[in-house]
Amino acid sequence: MLPDIAKFIRQKDYKLIRVLGTGATGQTVLLQDDMIGLQYACKKYVPYDEARRDELYQRFVDEIKLLQKVTHPNVVRIFNSYLYPDLRTGFALLEYVEGTDIVDYVSRRPQDINSLFQQIVEGFCALESNGILHRDIRPANILVDNSGNVKIIDLGFGKEARIKEDFGNSVSLNWWCPVPKEFASGVYNFSTEVYFVGKIFEELITELSLSDFAFIEILRRMCAFDPKARTASFQVVRAEMRGVAQADID
Repeated sequence: MLPDIAKFIRQKDYKLIRVLGTGATGQTVLLQDDMIGLQYACKKYVPYDEARRDELYQRFVDEIKLLQKVTHPNVVRIFNSYLYPDLRTGFALLEYVEGTDIVDYVSRRPQDINSLFQQIVEGFCALESNGILHRDIRPANILVDNSGNVKIIDLGFGKEARIKEDFGNSVSLNWWCPVPKEFASGVYNFSTEVYFVGKIFEELITELSLSDFAFIEILRRMCAFDPKARTASFQVVRAEMRGVAQADID
C-alpha cells in the first residue's frame, strides 16, 4: 500500500550566484545546482507591501499554477516550487534566461525581428490555448537569449480566463503605451493582448526605422485602437502569418 505522503530524504542545496532583480512580489536570484551543473532563476516571495502579504501571496501561488499549465519553448519554464502557506512565503525555481529584453536585442540584431515576431506569437498562442491572459505585456517581460530564442516571462499578473466574467480589466498598471479602446469599458481579453504585442513591434519598427519586417499588414491590424477593427486572437495572427509565408512560396 502506498504511503499518504511522499517524504524526501534530504534537503536540496543550491549555490547563490547573484541577485537578478526585485519586483512587486519578491526578489529573483540566480542559483546553481553543483550536482548537475545547471543554473536556475529562483523567485522568492517577499511582498513590497506587508499590509498586502496575503493578497500578494495568492498572486504568487497563482503565477506558479499558471506556469505549470504551459510547456512551450517560448514561455519561461518552471521546474519546481516550495510553498509555505503558514508563513505566507515560498520559492519558485524557474528557467534561467541568459540574455536581454527584446528592445535591447533588436537594437543590436535588427535582422532577427521577423523570427522574434513569429516566436512571440507562438508563445502567446500557447498561453491563449491554455486560457491564460498575461496582463502585463511589456518589453521587459519578453526576453531573448543569446541564441535568439524568445522567452515570455513574469505571469505575476496573469489570469486564467474561460468565461465572459474573466475578461474584466482588474489590473491597474503604469502602461507604457496608449491603452486600447476597450479599457474604457473595463475589458481586457485576448484581443487586448494582441494589441500590446503589436504595439511593442510597432514602436521597435518606428524607432529603429526597420524596413524588412515581413508582416506589416498583420501588425497594422493588431495595433487597431478599436477592437472591432483588430485581430481577435493570436491563433488568427498565426494563421495570417502562415498565409504570408505561403504567398511568398507561391
